[in-house]
Amino acid sequence: MNDGVENTGKNRGTVVFDIGGTHMRAAYSADGETIGPVTVENTPQDFGAARDLLDRMAKEVSAGREVNLISVALAGTHEDGKVLSSKNLKGWDGADIGNAFADALPSTGVILNNDAAAACVGEAVKGAGVGYKIVGYITVGTGIGGARVVNGELDAEHYGSEPGKAILDAKTGSTFEDLASGKAIMKKYGKRLSEITDNGDLNHIADVMAAGLSNVVTAWSPDVLVIGGGAIVDSPHFVEVLRPKFKAMTEKSFPTAPKLKVAELGDRAGLIGALLLANSDK
Repeated sequence: MNDGVENTGKNRGTVVFDIGGTHMRAAYSADGETIGPVTVENTPQDFGAARDLLDRMAKEVSAGREVNLISVALAGTHEDGKVLSSKNLKGWDGADIGNAFADALPSTGVILNNDAAAACVGEAVKGAGVGYKIVGYITVGTGIGGARVVNGELDAEHYGSEPGKAILDAKTGSTFEDLASGKAIMKKYGKRLSEITDNGDLNHIADVMAAGLSNVVTAWSPDVLVIGGGAIVDSPHFVEVLRPKFKAMTEKSFPTAPKLKVAELGDRAGLIGALLLANSDK
């Protein structure tokens, strides 16, 4: 399956990466419009081991074809091509992604964006956010991330948005991510969200999730809020528990809640967004 992506004519021969706390995905675009087959590997927590794997994956997906640019979407904050902090990739702090491919693809340009930001662009332009001017996106996986897109363009940010770091419990300092990420749910319940069937547990998780999402809406005021990530996409029963709680909580601040939609691009959202961001890179 190929996913059509608007092409500006700028970048052809592009390798795209989506690097999360659990998996790394890579694909190649020969034309700046479509991405080919996706290679998936577990994400090493040590960047030394990860660098070797990144090199191998870039070689594998490009298969000797021309590569003019590598566009990387990665969990955490970054600046000048370096990872500043990533809660779920502790061994990557300080990693120089800009020079990570020097052995495999020397002299190839590298751009770095937050993984949730890339997925947001993908969903806004080619997925669940199509037709909306202001799109908020929250991904719930190992951690919680998100971003906002306005008129198809990612909001300008210094480090990148980290809505998962919003504090929900002032007494303990616990964040949205600490309380409602896939990792947090597994730690508390011993199950993935998709495996939880107890109504009391589902309602408790939905209460916390609704509070976090309501805070996001209060800050971003989007036309639509798209929720994605493995924990959400695999749990349609949970989303139906969440919807009325989200609506009731959000309408304490606004006359109406924005539409809440589930992401449509699955685990290709970050790769599609990375290609779109490559095409718009100046």
